[in-house]
Amino acid sequence: MIPKELDLVFVIVGPLVVFGAVFACSWQITHLEALLLVFGIPCLFLSLEDTEKLRKISAFVLFVSVPMALIFGIIATGDNAWVVPQFCDWSS
Repeated sequence: MIPKELDLVFVIVGPLVVFGAVFACSWQITHLEALLLVFGIPCLFLSLEDTEKLRKISAFVLFVSVPMALIFGIIATGDNAWVVPQFCDWSS
């Protein structure tokens, strides 16, 4: 079992190191890849660290987080929150 302080350091510093490497190498990544780097690496680390809580966490994500994200996404779509006005033509 790894001490909680080391877990916290890994969860905070891990994505920063990965993003530093991405920017240093000038790799082009998509938004999905960025989300996976920021949330996926610490989530994978923490889920492998404490496997007995993994079932409860998975149930919470499936039954609470995903429906809430869908509800807020539908509200934002209906409210045109995703629409970004374009003030000038950047293609020329």
